[in-house]
Parts: sequence; structure tokens; C-alpha cells
Amino acid sequence: MGGVYLLVICGVFFLNRQHLFHLRSESSGFITNAARYYQEQKYREAALEFRNALQANAEDTEAHLGLARSLLRLGFAEEAVQSYRKAVELDPKLYTAHLELGRLAYATGSVDLALQEATTAAHLKPDKPEPRLLLALIYRRTGQDNLAGEQYRAILGKNPADRETRHLLITMLQTKRRYVEAAREAEAGLAVSPGQHRSAGCSGQSP
Repeated sequence: MGGVYLLVICGVFFLNRQHLFHLRSESSGFITNAARYYQEQKYREAALEFRNALQANAEDTEAHLGLARSLLRLGFAEEAVQSYRKAVELDPKLYTAHLELGRLAYATGSVDLALQEATTAAHLKPDKPEPRLLLALIYRRTGQDNLAGEQYRAILGKNPADRETRHLLITMLQTKRRYVEAAREAEAGLAVSPGQHRSAGCSGQSP
């Protein structure tokens, strides 16, 4: 009896694997067409082909992500959010989808969703500056400047010569009239990048 059960299980596994392979084959042609349309900036046609891919395989994360990007280009932000959400639901480790969804949520005023997605992206790729920059934007928007500063400093801890991030940190400190801290950051920037211009924060003046 044990041998019979083993044969049944192997048979089911083989059939499921064949079915999944068939679904991927069915959707891959649509995705190839969609990618070409997207590169040609024919976003409506791209969206249609990504939808066709999802008709063939509703769990194709590449199609959900491509559809989200196409819809966003077409100005359908709410629909794009749903496609991004489906992509990360199917693959929670999809860093790019989490980051792009976080940016879209921030741009459309969905701060809680933006924070959730940016935090997830930062957890998936702790060495990447992009999620931390997004987190800093969110924290500044919600009045949590100390947390924003932590994100900027975390980036600078990995790359002290990152002038753009240091400028953002200095500007935030100046805005909050924390001129001594701003001057320290400016001096730190000069130490790692001698050619960098001295920030206005060193003069004690608000920009």
C-alpha cells in the first residue's frame, strides 16, 4: 500500500509541475510582447499584454509588476497599487516591488502603506540607500525628524562620501535651527570630500 501512495503522490507532483510549466509557457509570450511595448512607451498595449499573461497565469509576479508599472505610466495610480500589492503578496521578498509600492503610496498620500513598504524594503536590502531615503521622507512628513536623521546617518555610515544624503541631513538640521549639528555634518562632509563646498549652515543662517 505504501508503494501505491508513493506513486500517487509522485503522479500528482508531476502533473502539478507540468501544469505550472504550461502556465509559465503560456504567459511568457505575452510578457515578451508587453516588455517590448513598454520599452517603446506604448503603455496601453503593454498593460493589455500583461493582463493577457495574467489570464494565462494569475500567479505570475513578473506580469503583476509589469502591469503595475504600465498602469502607473497611464495615470491609474489606484489600480497600480493593487497590482503591486498582488506582486508582493505572491513574492514577499520582491524588493523592487516593495520599494516602488512604497514610493507610489508616499506620492499619493498613503503614509501608513508607504511606511510599511519602505520598512520592508529596507529589511530586505539593508545596504541599499533608496528605502532609507524614502523612510526619511516619510518621517519628515510626519514630523519625526530624529528618525529621519537616523536614516540619513545610516546611509552615511555606509557611504560617508554621499554628498546628496549629507546635504539632505544638513538642510533638515538647518530647517530645525540645529545649526551646531549642521556645522558638524558640513565639517564631516569636508573631511571625506575636500572639494565639497561648505554648507550655508556653517554661517548660522537659515537657508
